[in-house]
Amino acid sequence: MKRSKYFKYNELWHNINWKLINKYVSNIQYKMVVAYNNGNKSELYRLQKKLMLSFAARALAVRKITSNEGGKTPGVDKIVWTSPAEKYKAIIELRTVLLTSFPDYKADKIKRVWIPKTNSNKLRPLGIPTLRDRALQMLVLMSMDPIVEETSDLHSYGSRKYRGTHDAILRLRHLLDKKASPMWIWDVDLENCFDTISHDFLINKTKEYICPFGHKYLCKWLKAEIVEKGCVIKPTQGIPQGGVISPLLCNISLNGLEHVVRQGVTSHKTTLGKKLTGCWVTRYVDDFVVTSRSKELLELELIPKIKEFLSERNLKVSEEKSKIINLKNTDLKFLGWTISLKSRIGSKNQSSPKDDVLLIKPTRESVQRLMVKINQIFRKKTTLESLVYEINPVLRGWANYYRISWHSFEDFKKIHNHLYFMVMRFLTSLHLTKPISWIHKEYIHKLGNNNWRFGININKLMYCMVETDILKLKILKSGINPYFNAYYYEVNPRMFELDEHRRKIYKFHNYKCAACGKTLLDGEQIDLHHVIPKSEGGDNSYKNLIPLHKTCHVGITHARKQWFKYKSK
Repeated sequence: MKRSKYFKYNELWHNINWKLINKYVSNIQYKMVVAYNNGNKSELYRLQKKLMLSFAARALAVRKITSNEGGKTPGVDKIVWTSPAEKYKAIIELRTVLLTSFPDYKADKIKRVWIPKTNSNKLRPLGIPTLRDRALQMLVLMSMDPIVEETSDLHSYGSRKYRGTHDAILRLRHLLDKKASPMWIWDVDLENCFDTISHDFLINKTKEYICPFGHKYLCKWLKAEIVEKGCVIKPTQGIPQGGVISPLLCNISLNGLEHVVRQGVTSHKTTLGKKLTGCWVTRYVDDFVVTSRSKELLELELIPKIKEFLSERNLKVSEEKSKIINLKNTDLKFLGWTISLKSRIGSKNQSSPKDDVLLIKPTRESVQRLMVKINQIFRKKTTLESLVYEINPVLRGWANYYRISWHSFEDFKKIHNHLYFMVMRFLTSLHLTKPISWIHKEYIHKLGNNNWRFGININKLMYCMVETDILKLKILKSGINPYFNAYYYEVNPRMFELDEHRRKIYKFHNYKCAACGKTLLDGEQIDLHHVIPKSEGGDNSYKNLIPLHKTCHVGITHARKQWFKYKSK
């Protein structure tokens, strides 16, 4: 790229009005849902093609794939878009690809790497497309997702807008904490779900959701060649984990599972009615559990129906890992949580001694992994300041995930006590000649009612796990399309930032980016911008700080520099 063009593209990227971009895309997606519900397919397809070709959607696609964690990971072409100029050039090139590529378009090869599985020593394959194909996939996803939302299972929570693991756990708590709740649960594990999904099924099924223009691209991505250690593999089934559109395709494959299970519900008289005591599926992408009031109903009716449903998609249940449990006798482990029933007898709360209480807390494995990570950080750090800097995000992130249940507090105390002894041992090894009283005076500070906060000073303290606020969240209503009724989700934000100061700032700005007006819940990194810079006397009060997406913050900083440059002339 010529130097003059580089500067031109650089300025054009920074001058993009993201507020108008988001508004345009949201309006088109809203109209798509209306057209789909009215049965107007020709209008739906017209809107989808219009969106894919629009500058707004292309700009948003480039922004999304370059601002997430995988944005700096190249595909087989080793190309990444890091500078503003490269990003703006990509927006232009995407239009060229969309208008001139067919019928000659060929998906780039997919780079396969192997990464460790969560909670296992085994590895799982990750397929990494090129940035060009990721951006195109994002365009198709933006066109398909509003329609898929209209037909998605009510209690599917993975890889869906405004939904997450916490909502799945809240749903299970709602199902299982009643007197008449179903106690029989089928904990299902699918064999290599992403690697075995039928291409033929996906090709036929996705025709319902995307216009022929976008469907052609989707078919090309399914058949894209995979490169692994110099060998080229031509896939006949499966979708690469790592593709932008892969989680959506997985959800499309498993949508309808809830309808199959609900067909197995027969009439059953109970004080709460069959609504809760019947059979339900709670799913997070390809992980799901099925609740039932009897083991016989599971074995004789539901499991055969579910296996038949899965076989149509070329999916199989792992008989080794899947199991039927009775919650009264066996704990359920789901998404890093342990769900169990314990008797109140012998507990302090004797209000209803005959009833069991539902406990939802972190799994023992999750606690142990955190302990190991803490120990590793302590071993490689030489100063308390560097230790606090590295360990605080780890502690906050873990507490952030598990703070939706009161029963997590027991593990918070356990980790807090472990940290106390680790810090004391670390400080005594740093100051071998100093007494314990000196260490206490030098490194322990008072903050509020807590007299035991380790740190360099009052502004650099180690995160205190036992001061974590437990959040009481409301369960989400079912069947509300976020592209049609975004307001419902925006006034019920799932914001789990632990920092009280940040939460106050986010709430003050209605959980929206002050620059682009988009929700702060879209997964982008969030920065805090000083309205009056510190160099000019600005402070850290919530009125002087505004939340911005990182991309928006970079644009504002650039504009400020340009203004000062112009002023100094």
